[in-house]
Amino acid sequence: MPRVMLGEEMRRAERSRRADDDFRARVGSYLAVTGRSITDLAMIIGVSPGTLYNRVKEPGTFRLSEYRRICEELETVRS
Repeated sequence: MPRVMLGEEMRRAERSRRADDDFRARVGSYLAVTGRSITDLAMIIGVSPGTLYNRVKEPGTFRLSEYRRICEELETVRS
């Protein structure tokens, strides 16, 4: 069967979806490894638990400052 070439927009959307899935997986791993809850992580980065839950569901909605704080926290655990 011939390979179908995706349009640039579809490829970009697929990359974005994969990045979002990867981010959600990293947050889930962080919570599992540390034994922390979404509430704990929300307090660390300075947002409400509901806000963090919504942002993790749609990572593109993170503010840059929130994203940096969460990345710093995830990196702290990796080190």
